[in-house]
Amino acid sequence: MQIKNWIDWITGAKSKKTQAIIDESSEESFPASDPPSWAANEHEIKKHTVGSDIVLTKEFHKSTQQTLSVNGIEYHYYSLPAAELAGLKDLSRLPFTLKILLENLLRHLDGHTVTLDDIKAVVDWLKHKTSDREIAYRPARVLMQDFTGVPAIVDLAAMRAAIKTLGGNPEQINPLSSVDLVIDHSIQVDKFIVSDAFSTNANMEMQRNHERYEFLRWGQKAFRNFRVVPPDTGICHQVNLEYLAKVVWTQEIEGKTYAYPDTLVSLSKLSNALPLHFNHII
Repeated sequence: MQIKNWIDWITGAKSKKTQAIIDESSEESFPASDPPSWAANEHEIKKHTVGSDIVLTKEFHKSTQQTLSVNGIEYHYYSLPAAELAGLKDLSRLPFTLKILLENLLRHLDGHTVTLDDIKAVVDWLKHKTSDREIAYRPARVLMQDFTGVPAIVDLAAMRAAIKTLGGNPEQINPLSSVDLVIDHSIQVDKFIVSDAFSTNANMEMQRNHERYEFLRWGQKAFRNFRVVPPDTGICHQVNLEYLAKVVWTQEIEGKTYAYPDTLVSLSKLSNALPLHFNHII
């Protein structure tokens, strides 16, 4: 039924249910790449009792927002020390990885996709050093390579074709998170130990994969939040480390610049882990 509701929304049909169908481009959709609803202060945060009988409210959420001025630019961010002062005890004892996840939850706290119980679960990890609670983690970006990334773009293209057939707007189908696809898995070594080995292998790669690469080039132009790194640039781990990764990302929301740590979901298990020097903020 949920899938049917989404199709009805995209095609413009009215849903028979009273359940709201949320526009992915609206602030109510909460995708990682779009402004979360807290920026417009439109959603009330449900009250929950956490820690030392503290009642976390919308005011608590606001109290964790801090500002930092750099070269005349004011950045807004979510501060874990401020959250600890507001009542979430012992945050300083959490491992850095959990601090990153906790900042992510604070930033997207809306009482719906991220609740105060989710934040409590991260803090409660300190009690037993384990947790079985699922959380709505929103990475800053996604990294793909062409071997497994092409099928994902094919799926998106198929979804657009289906929506068009149903009479809807195919441009509604886009990745919700920022996606980089690095073409590095299609090269073959036909020549080696000669001066023109690189250019010869690169040319043969283009001949063998011309149709696939044309499709990816179309995808980069057609989809929002999707970029393609051309072939023969480097392996995805190297490209990620040297060109794509940032320690801190920023996003303009309601006229304010928000800063947050770089986090990544990768389709390649060997992608380099980058040091997160965000300690002065979190």
